[in-house]
Amino acid sequence: NNTVNEVNDSKLDIKKEEISVKDEIDELKKKYNNDEVIAILNIDDEINTPVAQTNDNQFYLKKSLSLKKSVLGSVFMDYRVNKDSKQINIYGHNSTKYKPPFNALEGYLKKEYFNEHKSISLKIDNEVKKYEIFSIVLADKKSTEEHMNLNYKKDSDWLSHFNRLKKRSIYKTNIELNENDKVLVLQTCLFGKYKGKLMVV
Repeated sequence: NNTVNEVNDSKLDIKKEEISVKDEIDELKKKYNNDEVIAILNIDDEINTPVAQTNDNQFYLKKSLSLKKSVLGSVFMDYRVNKDSKQINIYGHNSTKYKPPFNALEGYLKKEYFNEHKSISLKIDNEVKKYEIFSIVLADKKSTEEHMNLNYKKDSDWLSHFNRLKKRSIYKTNIELNENDKVLVLQTCLFGKYKGKLMVV
């Protein structure tokens, strides 16, 4: 009888560990008491952060996930996109004084870091989307920057746009893009030597 119980107990433990993406995000919503937490962004052991989304691109610049005032804000997704969009933009603050999640993106300014951290995953809804980085772009601070245009109508226009982003990369990558691709853009600010924005595409 004991043996049976032990077997059943170990099965329960396995179930506990296999938490679904939806449950993981629901737990974060509860933790922060915030239904706008919609995803989890992961880059190896460097970044593992919840992502929020509201109806503008200003709110989470100065609010924590618990909706308190915060100079570091939160990592958030562009209000114009959803999980099925052709391009998903996610933004987060950088800092010379603190270590917000997107501070780790500065690592991509070094070639060896880029070579060692080429994949990103986004847990959203009830799935895990996996991405391979094909471009590291140093951009202007202007809101008219190309990656902020999400209005391309045809897949062929999107592809031209993706290829332009690839061409601007500070590193050459051999990744071939096609019309069915969907792209993730992570954006943060840079200080010091490189002023402006850093984009990991």
